[in-house]
Amino acid sequence: MNEIENKEIEEIVIESEKRKKFNASFIASIIYFAMVFLFVLLKLFNNLGFLSNLSPIWQEILNSFLIQIVIMLSMPFVLFTIFRKQKIKQTLKDFSFKKISLASIGISIVIGIAVFILNSYIASFFSTLIGLLGAESAGSTTVNAEDYTIPMFFLTVFLSAVLPAICEEVAHRGMLVGANKRYGVAFAIIISSVCFGLLHMNIYQCFYAVLIGFLLGFICISTGSIYPCMIIHFMNNFLNTFFDFSYVNGWLGGGYYAWDTAMRSFLGDFGSYMISLVIFSVSAFVLFYFTLLLIKKERLDKSMKNIDENYLQEYAQLVMGAYDKGFLNEETLAKSKDKIYLGFLIYKAQQNKTSIWEYLENPNGKLKKQWYDNIFIYTSIVLSGFFTLYSFIALLL
Repeated sequence: MNEIENKEIEEIVIESEKRKKFNASFIASIIYFAMVFLFVLLKLFNNLGFLSNLSPIWQEILNSFLIQIVIMLSMPFVLFTIFRKQKIKQTLKDFSFKKISLASIGISIVIGIAVFILNSYIASFFSTLIGLLGAESAGSTTVNAEDYTIPMFFLTVFLSAVLPAICEEVAHRGMLVGANKRYGVAFAIIISSVCFGLLHMNIYQCFYAVLIGFLLGFICISTGSIYPCMIIHFMNNFLNTFFDFSYVNGWLGGGYYAWDTAMRSFLGDFGSYMISLVIFSVSAFVLFYFTLLLIKKERLDKSMKNIDENYLQEYAQLVMGAYDKGFLNEETLAKSKDKIYLGFLIYKAQQNKTSIWEYLENPNGKLKKQWYDNIFIYTSIVLSGFFTLYSFIALLL
């Protein structure tokens, strides 16, 4: 076990006491409400034509910068760090920025591909369902070749895949999951996934975004890392962008979105449905299998640095034996006991899939929510839910 001074023990206790005064869930709730409010404000400004003097490309770039970098990324990191009175390094830990292996990166890529395939079917199902309710699709039927050039492809990948994969994950799997898992895994996953789906404020994206949010929240908590979530999110958005451009430019895979029509004309409706069922089932199996494999590779137990209860007991016996034989004085014995105590805290905190601070605050399990802890997050859900519902009503009119 590494050498640990008494001062470090004192800092842990002081930090724990200080954090009790600044509830992480309540702080995250306030920050997220501010994010949603600014997001809504920006959408209203766009609808009122405040950026109409800019070209569509520059409007997209400016909106992406404000939404993704300023609102989704900077606000959670900066405000959470300030309100919690902690260093940015600790915020990174709170937001589950834990390194993963190369094998886990590859597994996450495979999961992202499976998510994209499944998402295609789920999105199609909900689009059909919404259409049956009388809503007309708002998608454009005209294609401008200038919007599908090679430079536009890389710009679109950056704006639609890279930025959302980083920034949206920080806001939802980083801040919301990290701050609310103290109240239980299920609550953290549900609240973050619902917020993630509604924040799109688009009835077509809402449903499948919530489902993806459930998966990403589960993976984040199970692995203790936000990086797999970012990779999966990126792969889903990247493949969507790639096949859009491939369809227009005739690149490899350009027929992906038209294969269903081709299969229907070749095999008929029944044959097409059976092929789709097979692809969906295989993709679901791949998703399930590789998700379990990822969790096994990156489970939190691996981050325990070989600290277990038997080791701590043996270390304690060794220390007491040395003291009994006169090799340690009272001061050295006290320091050694503190090292054992810190090792035990590390063990128990990681066993409970939480931080040392949260374990000190509540060593017996998940905390009981106060009525005010999530009042702002519920307000955010109502606000974003209203605009999501509005997007549906607008399609009916």
